[in-house]
Amino acid sequence: MLGVSFPLAVIWLDENRRVVDRKIARPWQIALIPQRAAQFIIECHPQRLDDFSEGELIDFLVG
Repeated sequence: MLGVSFPLAVIWLDENRRVVDRKIARPWQIALIPQRAAQFIIECHPQRLDDFSEGELIDFLVG
């Protein structure tokens, strides 16, 4: 991702908190676009990418 000098795992969730896509963002990559529309994004260490599966429901607190 632009301005980020290290890789990140990026997980996109829809409005129902279901995983719609997941990818590794390379350092200085200009843009990442999910396969489907997303409402939320989770960014974490690349080793955590396999902890998320497409279609999985993620529970988290907002605010």
